[in-house]
Amino acid sequence: MLNPLDLPELRYHLADFLTHETKTLAACAQVCKSWNDSFNPLVWRQLSAATLLPKGHLYRQALENNGHLIQDLTIGKLDKTRYCLDHITHLKTLQIEDERDFSFSEDPIESFFLNMAHSSLNPLDELALLDHHRSLGYNKRNEWIFQLEALLRQNKDLTRLRLKMDRFEPTSQFWETVHQCCLGLVELECVFTVLTAPQMQPFLTACATTGIRSLVLQHCQFDRFLAPESLAQYCFASIESLTLATNSCLELECQLQWMRCCPNLVQLTWTLMGIFHMNVAEFCKVLAVDCPKITSLVLSDRLLEAHHLGKILDAAQGLSKFVLRGDSSESSLMNDSQVMAALAKHYDSLRELEFGQDRGHVEWASVHQILTRCVRLESLVVHGIVGIRPVVREDGDLQDVNVQIVAGVPQGHEGQEGVVPHKAPQSESQPWACLGLRRLQMMLSLPNPNDMIRASAANTSTSTAITQASRDMTQQRLMEQIGRMTQLQELLLGPGSLLWMYEQGFSCYRGLDFRLEAGLGQLAGLVRLERLDVEGIQQQRMGVEDVQWMLRHWPSLRMVEGDLNYHREEREVLDRIMSAHGFLVQRGRFLRV
Repeated sequence: MLNPLDLPELRYHLADFLTHETKTLAACAQVCKSWNDSFNPLVWRQLSAATLLPKGHLYRQALENNGHLIQDLTIGKLDKTRYCLDHITHLKTLQIEDERDFSFSEDPIESFFLNMAHSSLNPLDELALLDHHRSLGYNKRNEWIFQLEALLRQNKDLTRLRLKMDRFEPTSQFWETVHQCCLGLVELECVFTVLTAPQMQPFLTACATTGIRSLVLQHCQFDRFLAPESLAQYCFASIESLTLATNSCLELECQLQWMRCCPNLVQLTWTLMGIFHMNVAEFCKVLAVDCPKITSLVLSDRLLEAHHLGKILDAAQGLSKFVLRGDSSESSLMNDSQVMAALAKHYDSLRELEFGQDRGHVEWASVHQILTRCVRLESLVVHGIVGIRPVVREDGDLQDVNVQIVAGVPQGHEGQEGVVPHKAPQSESQPWACLGLRRLQMMLSLPNPNDMIRASAANTSTSTAITQASRDMTQQRLMEQIGRMTQLQELLLGPGSLLWMYEQGFSCYRGLDFRLEAGLGQLAGLVRLERLDVEGIQQQRMGVEDVQWMLRHWPSLRMVEGDLNYHREEREVLDRIMSAHGFLVQRGRFLRV
């Protein structure tokens, strides 16, 4: 009788589920020759230098027998040892890093399974790390570069080249090899790379002629010789994604000229060194005239004023992704009315939006406007505390949180200058419109009972204490709105940053209460939810019924972060329930096995 596993198609399908299980794949590859044909290619498809380090003991014969199966290779430079790279001929991705970045990334024992996956080996065989190239007469200083050039020549189907080694300085011949041999290259990433005068022409020629669609230049060191005029003679017509991030000795005008040389640019990530002030007028011209196809824009707020950001958003032609990284200001520029008015131009096209800073605060009025008007939004990430405080009418009654809300400013930020407050419209009764939201990340801070808030009437100093009932109403309204996001996969309400936790003394903030009596039942529609983060929320008090409800109604749940109950005894009971449902219980974290 035919065994289902005798079918190669079924074995290939099974192997795909074991992509990251090197030990299991290697064991399957030893069953018989037909199983070896099915599983061994996946054992060797990705290879990191962590398995090539001396502690890994990867034998040369194993590498020679299986090098042609490697498609994704990560290697580094060792002073006294070299890799056996001659048999690696079918690479798709080559990544070069410092050894310190990956020396502890993998278990050395994995090299044992790589050794045994193909055939039994003599323990006395040479290691792949032995320096067998030294006898070829290479110049010791350039020997490493020569080996990389040879690797590029024998892998002409390479599509991704990532140079992430600190102060790595490729030669002119290296870039000429890229230009001549890597005609199918679609992604070039240079991080901490040194680009000196003799290298620039072959480097720019390689970028212009290889069909690269994504170019990343981050923390690179350039010579000051590069003039905008010399750059203007090149046209990078194939580049659709460009990242220019904190590169030294690359003048501001050169960076703008680089953008002008990419007429088909769709994605732009731009972060300036601290010594530069953005030329807003020229950058707006680049967005409106030279690169009108840009739909994804990632900027830093370093040395950026609110009215400048408003002009940039006005110049862009319809963004689907906008990220404003908070690098300098505790108060987000998105709190400014002019910025929000300019952002409104992109509400119909925005799918991803991220802004704020972990140590800062964001006004709820801005966030609420985004949630109610960005119909196509799929991901909203807000860094910093989003404080919610209901407005009190002149008669002392609390307004509905869905009708009118003003920003809540955390203690210590009252009266802060530098931004023009953005006020919510008079009528905000409409529900959140982004029903396709898949990721929602923000620290929603609810008011505490007995907190004092100001009245909504003009020219009055009347203040009213928040009651428990008003806070409960705010909680219920928010849970109701979140419950309508039926496509939600990630609900992240924790700080998302150890820096914030450290600076706050690992104290908590007043966030949503995930109990049935507080409105948890309104989240029954989140059947696609995979990740929940409630870390840092003050006095979370979930009980047995709440956790059982969560596990029953969220079948796709894979990760929960944060303590479910701040009482140790009750928390231990909940930990046992999560463990019984297949979750690996760690301190403040649950992972489905």
